[in-house]
Amino acid sequence: MTILVEDDGRGLDLKRVVEVALRKGLLTETDAAARSNEELSSLIFQPGFSTAKAITDLSGRGMGLSVVYEAVSRLQGEVRVAQNLDKLHSINGEWDYDGEGADK
Repeated sequence: MTILVEDDGRGLDLKRVVEVALRKGLLTETDAAARSNEELSSLIFQPGFSTAKAITDLSGRGMGLSVVYEAVSRLQGEVRVAQNLDKLHSINGEWDYDGEGADK
C-alpha cells in the first residue's frame, strides 16, 4: 500500500532543517555538509523536530511527522521525502498490506 502526500506550498526549507538539527545536536556542521538532501530531509521525522518559529495549538510541537514515521515503521514500511528544487514535493509511505487488518 502506498500513501502519497504532496505539498504545493513553499516546501521544505533545508537550510532551516539543518539550522534546527545543529541546534538540537542531531548533526555537526561536517555531517550536514556530507549528507544528501534526502538524508537531511529525513530529519523532519525525528520526535520533537520542528522548524516552526512559534508553537500554536495546531503546529510547531514537532509531533505530527514523527507519529507518521513511527506508525509506518510499525507496519514494516518506509517513509521517504521527495524534493524538487528545495520544495517539499511529496511524502511517500509504503508498506505491505495483506488484507487481514492492522494486526501487525
